[in-house]
Amino acid sequence: MSEHLTDGPGGGPAPGEAPHRLERAAQSDRRLLARSSVTLVSRGFSKFAQIFFLVLAARLLSVDEFASYSYLLVLAAAFTILSDTGVPLVASRDAAAGRATPGDLFYSALPVVAVSAVAAALILPIFGAFDSGPGSSFVPVMVTAVYVLFNRLFDFTATMLRGVGRFTFEAVLQSAGAVFFIAGASIVTIAGLGVTAVLAVLATKELGCGVIAYLAIRGDIERPKEITPVTTWRSLVKIGIHLAVAGVALALIMRLPLVVLGNAGSPHEVALFSAAQRFGDAVYILAISSGFALLPGIAYLARADPPRARRLLHRVLLVLLGASVVVAAAAMPMAHLIMSTIFGAKYGPGADLLRIVLLGLPAYAGLGVCWYAVVAFDGEARLVRIGLIGLAVSVLLSVFLIPSGGDEGAAWTYMGSLYAMAGLSLVVLERQLARGRVGATASGVGLSAAERTPTA
Repeated sequence: MSEHLTDGPGGGPAPGEAPHRLERAAQSDRRLLARSSVTLVSRGFSKFAQIFFLVLAARLLSVDEFASYSYLLVLAAAFTILSDTGVPLVASRDAAAGRATPGDLFYSALPVVAVSAVAAALILPIFGAFDSGPGSSFVPVMVTAVYVLFNRLFDFTATMLRGVGRFTFEAVLQSAGAVFFIAGASIVTIAGLGVTAVLAVLATKELGCGVIAYLAIRGDIERPKEITPVTTWRSLVKIGIHLAVAGVALALIMRLPLVVLGNAGSPHEVALFSAAQRFGDAVYILAISSGFALLPGIAYLARADPPRARRLLHRVLLVLLGASVVVAAAAMPMAHLIMSTIFGAKYGPGADLLRIVLLGLPAYAGLGVCWYAVVAFDGEARLVRIGLIGLAVSVLLSVFLIPSGGDEGAAWTYMGSLYAMAGLSLVVLERQLARGRVGATASGVGLSAAERTPTA
């Protein structure tokens, strides 16, 4: 463990030193896991809030209104993903590792985040003008575009809050935002104000949370004049684009089997596979949230105490992999009951698909943690290769298995592709951990000149 860090000019951490809150949070593995777990809990609560309102909306909105709301949410999610440059995550990681001052990283990343957010908000209405999907009229699409804009800015400030060790505050803010959305959206829905009002509540929530997050972090991101900035927006984009490309590849892998089945199979097969796939997605989301929650702490330890980072990651992986094996083994005999109980008796025939999906639980759990652990050790470029190889595997399996195997072929493709991704991620992570060092960063801090020399 490093000695207590000294303050730089202006009271913040000096260049090359981690934020004090994060250093205190990482004093022990138990404390770091406890602080990180609040992020996992808040993400889980936010997901529950979304599901809760979807159920309420399905009951209170007309079928056409619910279709419009669901479609506009899909558009918002798509444009949010496409506008993610990976820069917020890189800036947060480098702040946690102490490679530059949080203010240097924040204000270097802000122009990139702002430009990408504005671009997405401008392109979305243009897309809506030519789109014929439900709810694609001018006003709802414009409100959705405003939501995308505020969401990107809030996501950036929230990610930076975690990078400076403000885990609890960020988690409380996310949870409070979810409560505000449930309450506000429920009120306008019951009042019969329609889909546009619901989307306006969602956009207002993002704006309010973003402002609060900025006010909270403002003291941590001061840029003292005595310190020469070591980070540029170009260097952040150069690294962040790797995360963006890898993330898109992973998103395609998760959805490609369903897309191919939709074109090669029957609607009945699509429905059964889609229902079974939800269980795999749920485990993956839980695991990826765990990895995301651990990222600042692991990034700090990767530079301050690499052996400890290695031990902690191995412990987390063993626990999650063990738990996933136990859950899969327990759920296998109850596959028919699970499908019938949750989705209805007509989905009972999808039990065999669920069993295939359950075989992949260890892969989904391992991939979620390894993905962000590789990021913590500056392996973004390797994630691109992993994503592209995984995408190639998914395409090959889809071509050979789904046309002849139908929904079972889709289930094997989904499971097999993620096993390939998990295996590659684990190999890359172990190689990074064995080296016990981090790679080049946006600020150039973290490696000696000799270590930055490429090796075969």
